[in-house]
Amino acid sequence: MTKPSFLNSREHRTRRNIVKVGAILGAVALAKVGRARAAAPLVFRGPLSCLLRGTNVRTAAGDRKVEDLSIGDLLQTEFSGVRPIQWIARFPIKKSDPSRPWPKEASPVRIARSALAPDVPQADLVITAPHAVLIDGLLIPAGNLVNGTTIRLEAREEDELEFFHIKMESHDAIFA
Repeated sequence: MTKPSFLNSREHRTRRNIVKVGAILGAVALAKVGRARAAAPLVFRGPLSCLLRGTNVRTAAGDRKVEDLSIGDLLQTEFSGVRPIQWIARFPIKKSDPSRPWPKEASPVRIARSALAPDVPQADLVITAPHAVLIDGLLIPAGNLVNGTTIRLEAREEDELEFFHIKMESHDAIFA
């Protein structure tokens, strides 16, 4: 049987200092990354999971455009029945150079009508690439579904796009 070993005070202090140095270096690295991101000329700074203006969302009273929804409206959800909207965020983004196309990271994904199954979605759906789509019980980012035909990055002519993010009490799948 082996005897348990204990760190002497010098070894214990050394390990504690290594952890402190690691924490300090990590904080310095995060600060540098934060400054680099702030200096980078990014176009899309809004939240990543949003619906494009004009998207129909199923409410308890029928389908409505996302831009016409308001706090308290009841949405039909996949797992929890009808639930109220707690808040809605609106995120307009503009091209940094109107003469150039939208950068790939800002291009929305268009999922064509019936691309996933017959009548799913019921109409073309345009969302941000990281927005998850519920397929066979799995949440899959729309950008991972791009096939170049029925699901593709949307080349938009507008110089400004407007996205909406809906928040409910907890995460759930809505019908859009």
